[in-house]
Amino acid sequence: MKKVLHKARWKARLIRRHFSVLSLSLIALIVIRVVLATSSYRTALRLIEKAPPRRLPDIPVIVIVWAVRHTARLVPRASCLTQALAVRYLLSRIGESCVIRVGMAEGGKRPLDAHAWVIHEGRVLIGGETEEISRFTPLVDL
Repeated sequence: MKKVLHKARWKARLIRRHFSVLSLSLIALIVIRVVLATSSYRTALRLIEKAPPRRLPDIPVIVIVWAVRHTARLVPRASCLTQALAVRYLLSRIGESCVIRVGMAEGGKRPLDAHAWVIHEGRVLIGGETEEISRFTPLVDL
């Protein structure tokens, strides 16, 4: 019981500390999800690139990735592309750049599987571990 309470308090402190980035992440995911549902990824990319260059306080990259992963659970059908675009948007707000890589793989759940992941400074930030994404053939970098 003590362990459960300790973990709950720890999570509450974490959420309080990073409330602003969690809120921005949720808003970004919702907007991007709606744009992808009604338009194309190109439109979403244009919106991200045209966003006003308001700077966020220095937020570690890992906190941005954590926020997107956790708030994506609240957005129905927040696909890998939706999450990748949200990470790109939030990283641009702290002055960091990244690459969204889109790949395809045969087999799996469907005859063709598509997947998107984010690469920042040579590391995969979101979209799976290197072993998981190695089955995808990269098609395009956004």
